[in-house]
Amino acid sequence: MNRFDPIQARLQESQLTALALVPGPNFFYATGAALHASERENLLIIPREGEPFALIPVLEAPYLRPLGIRLYEWSDEAGPLPQLAAMLESEGLSEGVLGIEAEQMRYRTVARLRDLAPTLALEAADALLSALRRAKSEEEIAAVRRAIAVTEQGLQRTIGAIRVGQSEREVAAMLQINLLQAGADQMAFGPLVVSGPRSAEPHAGASDRELQAGDIIIIDCGATVNHYSGDITRCVAIEPVPTQVEEIHALCLRANQAGRDAVAAGVRAASVDEAARRVIVAGGYGPQFVHRTGHGLGIEIHEAPYIVASNDQPLQVGDLFTVEPGIYVEGVGGVRIEDNLVVTPQGSDTLTTMARDLVRLSATQSS
Repeated sequence: MNRFDPIQARLQESQLTALALVPGPNFFYATGAALHASERENLLIIPREGEPFALIPVLEAPYLRPLGIRLYEWSDEAGPLPQLAAMLESEGLSEGVLGIEAEQMRYRTVARLRDLAPTLALEAADALLSALRRAKSEEEIAAVRRAIAVTEQGLQRTIGAIRVGQSEREVAAMLQINLLQAGADQMAFGPLVVSGPRSAEPHAGASDRELQAGDIIIIDCGATVNHYSGDITRCVAIEPVPTQVEEIHALCLRANQAGRDAVAAGVRAASVDEAARRVIVAGGYGPQFVHRTGHGLGIEIHEAPYIVASNDQPLQVGDLFTVEPGIYVEGVGGVRIEDNLVVTPQGSDTLTTMARDLVRLSATQSS
């Protein structure tokens, strides 16, 4: 499956002559081919009209042949430059405006294009691609649902096996094994398992710290299945649970609900952030909510739309993103509750199904 037609339709609405993609998320979105960025030059060109074409190493050409596009194959012995020059000349791409992935393309590739086609203007086209990828198809939503189901299964299995005395690293390792056994192709990101006072660091990685009575534990993880990912955060507490931890978890739970309740087509992304943040500010912990409320989710673990106060773009049907308010109190610990939603014609659908309540483990039963 490829998405050349909708991409070309967007190109025809722009000033771009063609679009250049390199291996990565946008390349996969356009072609369905999951090539990985490497030192070898790969370059897919999608013109405003007509058939796309690509510069590709001989050993990777089989991945693109099913697309039926023109391939300019190069060998390690000859290197990419002769075929790149031939492609630009043969395809009439020595002038015009070429859209590039400014956030993905290496400077080396940009320099080669400038050297071989000095009258060809290069222009960042990341916004065009981001806008296309925002509205998820039914197939994409189903793919994310599957990734979420795998994530929830692996996370639930892990929570049931947590014991006092285990280190954060041990729990993180167990979590990765459980996610793979549940059906993950790979981790969407290195899972975050942080406990006790360390949980006040929103993006801290797992350490050798051992779990103990009175700990709050944040577990943030995601499984990737068929190139689409889930992203879930839940909290576990080992009794006795400190009163302040109970308070901030209850507050965060209300903020999560308020954020999800605010989601609908036409609503500003900023309004969702405001709805969640308002609850936490009213509870007296505004300064301890130190990040945006959410981010888009799909082929990439962070993509548009971003649920942040500075984003005044209206949500649209098919937007799929996280709602994940958090409260982080230095010296005490932190709480974050993260769900995945999709905007529907009726409002929204929360794709995550796992309970959000604080999971309580007995210190004696879990030792």
